[in-house]
Amino acid sequence: CAGPACAPQWRLMQDSMPEYYAARAKEYDAIYLKPERQSDLRAMETWLPTQIGSGSTLEIACGTAYWTQFYAPHCMQVLAIDAAIETLEIARARVPLTQVQFIVVDAYQLPSSPDRFDAAFAGFWWSHVPINRQHEFLRGLHQSLQPGAQVVLIDNPYVEGSSTPIT
Repeated sequence: CAGPACAPQWRLMQDSMPEYYAARAKEYDAIYLKPERQSDLRAMETWLPTQIGSGSTLEIACGTAYWTQFYAPHCMQVLAIDAAIETLEIARARVPLTQVQFIVVDAYQLPSSPDRFDAAFAGFWWSHVPINRQHEFLRGLHQSLQPGAQVVLIDNPYVEGSSTPIT
């Protein structure tokens, strides 16, 4: 589905996304256990801290903090946001670092602060952003960042035999 006719369908999906991830919170990390992904995951886990840097980082849709655990120990400050409290409870247990704050925030209404972030990270979020909301999301992200901030967005394509079927 594409174009204006799909807007109600995308809105419904976006509105139900926190409930979807809340219901899947305890099983969500199983995606990282697939044998065919292990080599790529190890490489990305090592690569990510080198891209984020050591300053202040905003993480969008942090989920269970799978990715946060790899870069956050190197950062001065991390604000990790998600829309589902259930995933944030897992995240807090996984990454109990004092420089990391986990809060419930809508990714389309990012917190404003005079101290903007040096970096931003979103793992597997971009594919959830409907085309008609990309500008809105990117504008809000831009306003949260210092000039020259590093932005890292990672996502994955559908892979036959590995990915969950698209429905």
